[in-house]
Amino acid sequence: DSGSYVKASLYSTIAYTGYAIMSFVCSPLIATMSDHIGRRPAIILAVWVDAVTYFLMGFCKQNWQFVLLNSLQGAGDASYAVFNAMMSDYCKKVPRGHAGGPDDDLLSRCMHTVLRLGKVGRADGCAGDKTA
Repeated sequence: DSGSYVKASLYSTIAYTGYAIMSFVCSPLIATMSDHIGRRPAIILAVWVDAVTYFLMGFCKQNWQFVLLNSLQGAGDASYAVFNAMMSDYCKKVPRGHAGGPDDDLLSRCMHTVLRLGKVGRADGCAGDKTA
């Protein structure tokens, strides 16, 4: 029945739009919360929100329940920026000059590795690389 496919498509569109909106709205809120209570507790809270919403999604009987839980999951996944800030703080604690030079640290080594891997198998190098 093509009507059921249309209805399923509508509900999935609403669910993932709700996810995107909640992620967009809650990202600055979680970042502000992490400034007040700390990054680690904010990330732990977001992971718990994700875990609970994933668990409850297994018990959805109605489409509106899935839409609601998927939106709440978007709020939990909004902690991505906070996680990046925490990793940046961690990488600043690695002593400089430890492995390869005066300006070498964990973050720059990771970035150089990613850039090198991106050039593998391509004759032109990276997209913005004018030296290749």
